[in-house]
Amino acid sequence: MGKHFNSVVKLKSFARQVRNTLAELLVVAMAVAFAAPAFAQIPVNQCGQVLSQPGYYVLSAAINNEICNIGPIVISASNVHLNTSGQSFAPVGSPALVIDDGLSNILIDGGGFLGLATGVVIGASRNITLNNLSLNGSANFGNGIAVELNGSKGVTVTNSTITAGGCGASYPAIWGTVDNGLFSHNIITTGPQCSPIGGISVDGTHNTIRDNTINPQNTLYGISTASDTVIVGNTITLTLPEGNFPASEMVGIDLTGHSNVVNGNTIQSNSSTNSYGILAAQGAIGNAITNNTAEGNQFDLFESNGPPCVNIWRHNKFQTSGGAVACIK
Repeated sequence: MGKHFNSVVKLKSFARQVRNTLAELLVVAMAVAFAAPAFAQIPVNQCGQVLSQPGYYVLSAAINNEICNIGPIVISASNVHLNTSGQSFAPVGSPALVIDDGLSNILIDGGGFLGLATGVVIGASRNITLNNLSLNGSANFGNGIAVELNGSKGVTVTNSTITAGGCGASYPAIWGTVDNGLFSHNIITTGPQCSPIGGISVDGTHNTIRDNTINPQNTLYGISTASDTVIVGNTITLTLPEGNFPASEMVGIDLTGHSNVVNGNTIQSNSSTNSYGILAAQGAIGNAITNNTAEGNQFDLFESNGPPCVNIWRHNKFQTSGGAVACIK
């Protein structure tokens, strides 16, 4: 059973890597296509502007750091490329950008800043790419979500700097429901004020979270996922700032469902109180946790289920473990 399971895990991981590589190539292809002369540049220079036609839009310097209180920029058409062109859009009390339901082939890039209360809200649309952005959510002004997903499919968030924190009704930096999502090569920082919820929390199927640097400060978790997600190559540093009271618990990777592949991640913590490197929660079964490194936590690895063992723990490097320790290797 062990050899068969390992083969299935490797095949599943390889297939997901091929799909993710294609997704990253699509980012380049979309940028080239939208930059073609056939698409004239359309300026985005007003708060609350609606992008209602396909085309190539550019965030104007006229909107940079303008105090807006009449709502977000809204994309209501498919086949839109919005180049943020290094500008900043931070409306008061609303998301910076909303992508409506039922759309496809949207690319947002250009190195600009989107956020304040909430960064980007993505509806039930498909083939949405956020690349090379600064995205922010603050619970001081809104719900604190940098990227909100609402039944989306084929969303790619990559090469971006993402921050979330503040006091209030706080949510994770990236949060929601998505299928076939790819979250890669991002730098994500949360906290430290008022114990924000987490870094990445996604429900759905066939998602991949890989090669991110996640810095949760006094935060409940770095990554939390339900089922059928590949989590690979991430570096998570759990930090409790000096003098702060710890959150109820701090978890590097929190597994709550089934059929997740967790491989080659590094989780470190500066707090040995109420901290977990990788936690398989009660009811989390059929997960493969392999080749990870966890250190500095109260429990580097923790199995809440069994015996009998219902998850595969193999070839991990750790010092402390808890729960069904006989299952952890």
